[in-house]
Amino acid sequence: MLLFLLNLMFLFLLNLMFLFLLNLMFLFLLNLMLLFLLNLMLLFLLNLMFLFLLNLMFLFLLNLMLLFLLNLMLLFLLNLMLLFLLNLMLLFLLNLMLLFLLNLMLLFLLNLMLLFLLNLMLLFLLNLMLLFLL
Repeated sequence: MLLFLLNLMFLFLLNLMFLFLLNLMFLFLLNLMLLFLLNLMLLFLLNLMFLFLLNLMFLFLLNLMLLFLLNLMLLFLLNLMLLFLLNLMLLFLLNLMLLFLLNLMLLFLLNLMLLFLLNLMLLFLLNLMLLFLL
């Protein structure tokens, strides 16, 4: 009877110890698995966030560069157009001024020539009249 009770007690303690060790092992494996999954999830989220920020930064820099180049190109084209229009306007005004001066000069020369011819004709007629009177 005493051996039977001792045996029962020993089996009971062995069972408790085995359950305790099994429980510890199970908790340890469960803990490892949870840490592994949590680590994966954190790495995945951190990776997504980093890629998102990198993408935003890259898009922002690309946008700035494109705006800068577009601005330069537009300023260059606007400058060319303004220079071309200013050149045309200056050529037109210079042409008008030259035509006006040339016109004045031609009128002046024509006037002088006509006065000279009229003067010659008057002198000739006066000369004829004087000869006729004499």
